Parts: sequence; C-alpha cells; structure tokens
Amino acid sequence: MNPSAGRRPSAPVELRCRRCARTQPPLPRGITTCVYCGYPLSVQRWTAHPPPGISRPPAPTRPRPYGGPPAYGAHHPAWGFPPVIWRRASSAIGANDQSAPRRWLQVAAWAAVISAVLCLSAAGAELWRWTLLLRGRTEVLPAGVVRVSDVLVGVVGVSAAVAGAAALLITLPAVVRAHGAAGRLAGLAPSRRPAEVLARLVVPIWNLYGAGQIFAEVDGGLREPAEGQPDLSTRPRLGWLVLAWWIAWVANGVFVLLALGRAFGGSLQAVADTAEMHIAVDLLAGVIAGLAALLFRRWSRAFEPATDPYAGWVVAPPSPTRSSVPAR
Repeated sequence: MNPSAGRRPSAPVELRCRRCARTQPPLPRGITTCVYCGYPLSVQRWTAHPPPGISRPPAPTRPRPYGGPPAYGAHHPAWGFPPVIWRRASSAIGANDQSAPRRWLQVAAWAAVISAVLCLSAAGAELWRWTLLLRGRTEVLPAGVVRVSDVLVGVVGVSAAVAGAAALLITLPAVVRAHGAAGRLAGLAPSRRPAEVLARLVVPIWNLYGAGQIFAEVDGGLREPAEGQPDLSTRPRLGWLVLAWWIAWVANGVFVLLALGRAFGGSLQAVADTAEMHIAVDLLAGVIAGLAALLFRRWSRAFEPATDPYAGWVVAPPSPTRSSVPAR
C-alpha cells in the first residue's frame, strides 16, 4: 500500500471530518484542517498494488449475450436424455444391471432345487442304513440288502456333494451381484464391496453369521422399493424366509462340526452317532437348498423389467359435449 500525501485529486472528493462528522466544502490548496472545528483532515489516498512477484489477475471478461435456445433440427441430440416423459424408479438401473442378477438368480434357484432333492435323497439313504444298523444288533441281515444300502449311500452322497458344490459356485456370484443391484434398486449406494460380500459367504465359521447378514441385506433391499421409500435410520427388516434359512444354516454348520469331531471315534456308538449326525446334516442341507431356491426365485422377480400397464392403449376422441337443442 503506497500513500500519496498532499496530492489534490483530479475529481472533487468529499472529505468528512472524523471529529464533527461534517462534510467539508471545496478547500483551497494547502488547507488540511476542518473549517468547522479545526481537526486535521485525512487527505491521503491509498492505492492497492499486487505484491511483488505476483502477476496481475486477468481482467474480467464481459458475459456473452444470450443467443437464444440451441437448435438441433428434427432429431434429438445423441448425448442428451432419452425422449421419455416418465419412467418408474426401478427403471433407473440399466437393463444390463437388472438382467444380469436376474439370470444368475434363476440359474441358482434351479441348482438349489436339484441340490435339495439330492440332499433329501442322501438323508433317506442314511436313514435306511441307520435302520439296518439297529436291526443288525439282534438279527443277521441279508448281504444283498446291506450291499444295496452301501451303494445307495455312496452314489447319492457323492451326487449330493457334487450338486451342492456346483450350486455353491453358481450361488456365490449370484448373491454378490444381487447385493450390489439391490442397493441401487432401492436408491442407495451398495453398503459393501463385492470382496467383502464374498468373504462373508465363504470364510468358514465367519460365514455362519456373515451369510445370513448378506441374505438379510439383499432381501431387505429388494423388499423396500416395493413397499415405499427405504428408511435410512433403521436396519432392513428380517423376513421370515430369510430367518428360517439362517436358522437352518447355523444348525447345519453346528452339526457338521459335531459330525467331524465324532467321526474320529472307533466304537460302535461313535459309528451310530455319526450316522445320526449325517442324517441331520443331509436333512438341513436339503432344507437350506429349498429355502434358498424360494429366496432366489423371489429375488429374481424383483429384478424383472417393469411393464407399462397402459402399453398399446389408444386415447379415444372425446364425445361431443354440446347438448342437442330442440328445434322450434
């Protein structure tokens, strides 16, 4: 800031006394005190300059005058919004985002049905072998019956294991895709990354809780858009189907751990206990697969593209409103 004292401005400048607050009349050169009270006047002018080493900012450009709305001719611009007036909120997700989880969930549902049938068949075969084991304590069993029981248990057990592994490989990407798409369908950002969702599904012991958590989030996210705007202050509600699946899932994990621990026993009681636990594991696996098939089927319906109930309708011309006047 550079003061320039004693310079008379080229244009008349009004000076105001700081003590009496009166505006001074035009003063002759050399008068620097108030004509009313004699208080010294501030006749210095300050000019602002940029600091050294900093370039002067560019002068502001004048705004361009309005030239009217843009003209695109007879066609819509390719970079703009589609020529639609209104769409449902569920259609905000692209067709690829909707169809990909739906296809995966439909395939996973069929794989879960096949796995449920084979697991229940394995449970029946194990139950028959356990019955033969009880009969063998008091009677001599035919060799053919025992051989058929052993072959049936082996074949059905291996088939159930292969079908369960295939269903698991299909279910994992289906649930991961559905988890992300369910959040976007509800108008929310996905709460977890795909790696976090996958970890909660496959990490042993942790997945007893994490898998149910992921299923509850997917189910709650897909049910909220149909029931209204989601409430961000509360957790998603736990449906009865997810709750039943979660209970069966935890119980199956507990029986698997017990069966693995009891399998190291060499006594006849240990063999009987292991057979009973295998029956429980197969039954619970069938229940889990059946409930999962119902869940996947319901989730896939939530991703179906919305149909317009008024598609193909034609608006009829209005009927004449002028009433007929009788001729006189």
